Amino acid sequence: MPFNKQAEYQATLEHLVSMARDQGWKIYAWGRAKELDADKSGLFRGIAADLQRAMQAQKPGQDSELASGSPSTTRRP
Repeated sequence: MPFNKQAEYQATLEHLVSMARDQGWKIYAWGRAKELDADKSGLFRGIAADLQRAMQAQKPGQDSELASGSPSTTRRP
């Protein structure tokens, strides 16, 4: 089976969105998206912005941390 760049990108984005929905994984997911976005291969270029858009579409107005581009490091109850 040949490597499908779009399928890999989409699967990774869906995984990051799934993690980011959980408050305990949100900071990690955002950091990982930024790492992947900066990867030299270019395969995941734009994934941080796509994660931000996906999270904003999921819960409008409730994901201000991702919208601002810098999630808070303080844990919330």
